[in-house]
Amino acid sequence: AWGVAHTEYCKWTEDERLRQLGDVCMRLAALLKAAKKDDVARLPGTPVEVTLEDNKMVSWRVLEEVL
Repeated sequence: AWGVAHTEYCKWTEDERLRQLGDVCMRLAALLKAAKKDDVARLPGTPVEVTLEDNKMVSWRVLEEVL
């Protein structure tokens, strides 16, 4: 939904959208750094730890210590 053009019916502002997209980019940059990768296409095969509760993923992280 964040890729949708803003209209008068949206419940978010353009500034909120830009802030959210900026946050996503920063999280992606941190993920790539933790994985020691320079492109998302290189992420497959990266070791991760996943925590599940009631068969739902609640968290995950890159296993930096094994890279």
